[in-house]
Amino acid sequence: MGLLVLVEGPGRLRAREIDLDVQVQDGTVRRNQSIYEGQLATSWLEELREKSWQKCHAAENGLRKESHTYGWNTVVVAAWAEVITTIARMAHGGAVVVLPDSTPLVTIKHPTIPISYLDEVNAYLCLSSIVNQADPHDPARLVALDARHARVFSYARSVAHLAAIDGCVVLDRELRLQGYGGKIAADEAARASKITFADVQTKLLREESEIFNRFGQRHRSAFYLCKCCPHALAFVLSQDGALRVFGSDATHVYLEEDINPQQW
Repeated sequence: MGLLVLVEGPGRLRAREIDLDVQVQDGTVRRNQSIYEGQLATSWLEELREKSWQKCHAAENGLRKESHTYGWNTVVVAAWAEVITTIARMAHGGAVVVLPDSTPLVTIKHPTIPISYLDEVNAYLCLSSIVNQADPHDPARLVALDARHARVFSYARSVAHLAAIDGCVVLDRELRLQGYGGKIAADEAARASKITFADVQTKLLREESEIFNRFGQRHRSAFYLCKCCPHALAFVLSQDGALRVFGSDATHVYLEEDINPQQW
C-alpha cells in the first residue's frame, strides 16, 4: 500500500501509509492514534471484554479458549468504535459519558430503562464461539449469527444518533444506556475537587488553564465531570470530527487527543 493523501476540509489534510496516520491542520502535523491505542479507552474496553467473557463462559461450557484473546477483543472494540465513528460521520458533534455510578452532577433529560449493549455483544459472541455444534455451517445457525451481528451494530448506531440531541449520552461502565440529553453541572464541584490535571503518559501535572483557553463548554463540562467523578470517561467529538477523551482515576484527570475516530 502506497501513500494515501486525503483533503478532509479547508486547511485539513490527512496522510496514511501502512500503520502511519497523520493529520495536517493549521500548519501543525499530528499523528493520529486509533480509538484502541488510547490508554483511557483501552483499560475500559479490556474491562468490558473480561466481563463479557466471564458472563458467557458461565452460561456456556463449550467456548473456544482462543476467542477470549482475539474474537472477544475484536468485537468489543469494533462495537464501541461503531458508536464513535457514527457520531463522527454525522458531523454534528456530541458527547458520550461513561459513569461508574449515578451522580447528581449529570441531569438526564430523557432517562431510559437501563438497556445493556453488552448483552447484545454477549449474545453474538456466545453464539459465534460455541464449539459443540453438530454442524457449524448449519444454515439456521448462520442466519441467527448474521441477525445477532446486525443487532450489535444497529444498536451501536442507535446509541450514536442520540448524541445529535442537545446534551450528552449517558452510559455506565458495563455499557448500559442510562439516558440521553444529559446536562453536566460540575463547575462548582470541580473547584472543590482535589483531583489534579496530569499528562496521561508521564503523570506530570498540567495547567487547567489549557482546558479553558483551548476549548468550549462541551469540553470543559467533560473535564469538570471527570475531575469530580473518579473512573468516569467522556468521549467528546467536535463538528469537524476531532475526538478527545477525558478520563480520571483517584488522583488525576487526563486528556487524550489526536485520536482518529474513523480508525480502530
